Amino acid sequence: MVAQDPSFEPRRDKPKIQWLRSLFRLDRIVSAAESGKSFAYPEDFSLRTYIEGEQAFNFLTEPAVQLSIAFDGNAGNHLKETPMAKDQELEMLSDGRLRVTGTVIPSLKLRWWLRSFGASVEILSPESLREEFAAEYRKLGTRYSQ
Repeated sequence: MVAQDPSFEPRRDKPKIQWLRSLFRLDRIVSAAESGKSFAYPEDFSLRTYIEGEQAFNFLTEPAVQLSIAFDGNAGNHLKETPMAKDQELEMLSDGRLRVTGTVIPSLKLRWWLRSFGASVEILSPESLREEFAAEYRKLGTRYSQ
């Protein structure tokens, strides 16, 4: 959630006057109560511009890709109930791994999510993302083999 406190004056040290806007993670909010106060959406604010310019959400503005990944064991079973994409497809491979395919935005959050599975996931496609991870893991392998 992006919030703006009207009691703080805009930043005048910038070429374009900017209000102080803060980012709040909704997954960390325990409870909320209606204040009864009204809110006028700021005319100078665009969420898209905020995301692209400030990169406050750590999103990369890359076009969507068809992601295909293979999970070892039970690592990907949660995707049976909570899909990663609207067009997600699941398939059991002959080697016993679960293949998951769907259209996603290759954001930093996606990369963090994929890294969280370690060696339990393999990126099958797109080739560019596969090579990005392969290069990163080669670097890690070199670092840890010393």
